[in-house]
Amino acid sequence: MAEPSGTKRRPLLGRITLTNLLAAQLLGLVVAMAVLAVRRLPGWYALGAAVVAGLLLLIPFGKRTIASWIATIWRFSTNRGYEIGDTIDFRGPDGRSLGLFWEGSRVVAVVEVLPPRGGLTRIDRSTVHASHLLPMPELAQCLNQHDILLSGIDIISHGHRSRSGTPAGPIYETLLGPLPATAHRTVWLAISFDAVACPDAADRRGGGSEGACRAVTVATQRIVRALEDADCYSRVLTAPEIRQAVLQISAGIDPRTLTHRWRYAELGNGVNIGAAVDPKRLGSDLLAQLWVPPSRGTTVAVRLRPGSSAESVNIGAAWRLTAREMPEKIKRRHMVSMSGRHRQNLLAHFPIGIPDADDTVPLAEFPIDVIDALHLPSSGCGQLIGSDSEGNGVAIRLVGQGISTVYVAGELYLAQQLVFRALAVGERILIRTDRPGAWEQLVGTIGNPERLTIAVETHQSDAAFTAAVVDGVLAPAPHAGVTTIYVTGDPMGWPATKPDLQIHQPGAIGNHVLLRTGTTQVDLSLVSIPRESTYIGNPRSQQQQQRRAMSR
Repeated sequence: MAEPSGTKRRPLLGRITLTNLLAAQLLGLVVAMAVLAVRRLPGWYALGAAVVAGLLLLIPFGKRTIASWIATIWRFSTNRGYEIGDTIDFRGPDGRSLGLFWEGSRVVAVVEVLPPRGGLTRIDRSTVHASHLLPMPELAQCLNQHDILLSGIDIISHGHRSRSGTPAGPIYETLLGPLPATAHRTVWLAISFDAVACPDAADRRGGGSEGACRAVTVATQRIVRALEDADCYSRVLTAPEIRQAVLQISAGIDPRTLTHRWRYAELGNGVNIGAAVDPKRLGSDLLAQLWVPPSRGTTVAVRLRPGSSAESVNIGAAWRLTAREMPEKIKRRHMVSMSGRHRQNLLAHFPIGIPDADDTVPLAEFPIDVIDALHLPSSGCGQLIGSDSEGNGVAIRLVGQGISTVYVAGELYLAQQLVFRALAVGERILIRTDRPGAWEQLVGTIGNPERLTIAVETHQSDAAFTAAVVDGVLAPAPHAGVTTIYVTGDPMGWPATKPDLQIHQPGAIGNHVLLRTGTTQVDLSLVSIPRESTYIGNPRSQQQQQRRAMSR
């Protein structure tokens, strides 16, 4: 991204905030008065002592000033409490109910971005190239809407690469290695309006809290339309859904009871670590790398705030990672330490725009027209399918919201590889098959019937699963939200209706597969590692096929 375009809202001299500067001036004044009173030295001695004392507070350390560290140590040692506002239901002008979060004079609406159907992601070692991206310039422009000036838009992404509970998870992590492949990613937009900062907009809509609620509702509807114009569909959350989104990030812990230590925040029996990103180093590759370390859940916050003009925007980012135990120190460049401020920084990652957490995410100002270079996927990439001709990994959502039917044509190895990796990213799969013996080894070695099991009767319910594999049998209609994966040896055996995805292994042999979405077809090579092969075997080669034909 380009260099920041303005200075009005940026910290003075890069990392020195106005608060830091005032503290330095106050310390300098105290030192000068002390020198004059105690030593009775000439005035220039006092002036020199004041300058030195003030500058000491402004020395940067760990991308924060000494003054900032002193304030952090004081707040941490005094164990100051905190408060969070309330979430309410509000009925908008169109009669629809939505949830709003209130804290002080700020009211926040929350939008969830829906994952696209058939979104394709190419992944290399440093970044991701997704077909589904958030329209960053359009979102930045939505900060200033006619008579409504929003106080900010927080883009909160929460997800994971893999899930524990089966042997597939750690094996899949080994397969991915350093690839920034985020299987599941939920994206929320927290849209904030401050009735004190923009009173006219609230007054025009009735004034008071009612006018503020109407103002943020109107602004939110405009943002939903801007997303839709960019083929990025979304929905506005209700009050219970907002509370559930917060609990998803806090691992079910009440956000009003969070505790922290100097190096991390505590989430139940897990630890939550993180840092802010130096805003002058912010870029797509850096944000992609935040998702590489394995975790119970990773959260990335990108904050948009109004710039000094309508053509600019203040932007910053931070990240949090939840793990079972304190991980080895993650070495990342261009990070701002959150030591002593982990609880406050975690609060900044909740999709409710908590105002008291704003200062944990440093910002820099950029022209709006350059932030299109910041690529933020609107959903997770799904599971790795194979590699393209350039050696990039190619991933797609095989199971989940918007994916109703998937057709697979090929040998059993291909179907079992797809199932194995779906288990790795957290799916629960029911197998309906006329050859249970061919699936029993995989089911037995996975050893978790809640995640993978074979249907013992034709009409066994799939309600407890996210996907059902139909392999050579007639199957009942699936429950809503359950993906059906039809497995055949040849495309001629597919149902007549059009699927959401197709995966075809020509001749049912070899490493070559064709992946077809609604608009795209990609030639891929299957990739695997020996540990995965111990569970699902290897694809048949041309030589094996020829030997089998000769023996007949």
